[in-house]
Amino acid sequence: MEQGRELGLNRAATAYDQEGIATLLLSGCYIGYLPDHYAASFVQCGLLRPIGDPAFGYCCDFSAIVRRSPQPGRVVATFLETLLAAHSQCRQNPGPLLQ
Repeated sequence: MEQGRELGLNRAATAYDQEGIATLLLSGCYIGYLPDHYAASFVQCGLLRPIGDPAFGYCCDFSAIVRRSPQPGRVVATFLETLLAAHSQCRQNPGPLLQ
């Protein structure tokens, strides 16, 4: 997002959810950010294409909060492990699963 400002791109529209951003991008009149997993089907169908410059990418941290006691059951533990596996590629040292 900072890159756009540095290049002198002006914000012409604002959307606060992925569906709204996708609608703007699919109109062909805007450029913007979508998570890779959300954009993948549009890219595969040829409706969107990535800008391609890694300078325009960024990673987001995700957090999950669980109770310490009682300890999480199998379903919660599996969810947390899956969340960590899916979203840890941007972080050098992902934090502990449970503390």
